[in-house]
Amino acid sequence: ALIATLDSDASELGVANLGDSGLRVIRRHSSGSEVGVRIAHRTLEQQHSFNCPYQLSRLPAQEDFERLRSQGLNALVRAVQATGSSKQDLPLHADTYHFEIQEGDLLLLGTDGVFDNLHDHEVCQLAGVAMTPEAGGSRQGRLAPDPSKLAAAIAKAAAYRSQDQGARTPFGENAKEAGLYHVGGKMDDISVVAAWVVRA
Repeated sequence: ALIATLDSDASELGVANLGDSGLRVIRRHSSGSEVGVRIAHRTLEQQHSFNCPYQLSRLPAQEDFERLRSQGLNALVRAVQATGSSKQDLPLHADTYHFEIQEGDLLLLGTDGVFDNLHDHEVCQLAGVAMTPEAGGSRQGRLAPDPSKLAAAIAKAAAYRSQDQGARTPFGENAKEAGLYHVGGKMDDISVVAAWVVRA
C-alpha cells in the first residue's frame, strides 16, 4: 500500500509505504551544457525476507471463526490460527517520508512489477524523453506531456522486461544478494501512476 499527499504550502510530499510498491521523485538537472534527469527522492521497499514483502492485512478475529466455518471456509480458519494475529502487517508498520518537491518534478508511483523489472536509471531514461527543458519546467503543465501516457509507457516497458528470460533486473540483483539465482524478468502486477508537480 502506497499513499502520497501533497502539501503545496510547504512544497512537501508526504508518503506512507507498506510493502514493495515504490515512489520516485524525478527531477531535471543541468551540469554545464548537459541536461538530464535524476532520482531526487525514492522510497525503499519493506520485506520480511527476500521476495516476502510486507502485506497490508486484516485477518479474521477469533469471534469470526464459527461464521467462517459455517460458510465452508475451514482452511482459512486453520491458516489464520496457524499464522496468529502477531504476523499481520498493519498501517502503523508503514515507512513514512517527507520529500521536498519542486515545480516540474515528476512523481512516479508503481507496484513491485515495475521496480523489480526496471532499474532506476532506465526509469529516468524513459522519463527523460518526456522531461524536455521546456516540459520539465513548464507552468501549470501546459508543455508537459500527458502523465497518463508516460505511466503507460513505463508500464509497457516493465511488462516487456518481465517476459525477457535473459534480462538483468533489479529483482535478479536482489536475489543474488540473498544468495539465490534468478535470471530474466519477473512476472508480477504492474501499475504506474505519474503526475507532474505544477503550480495551481
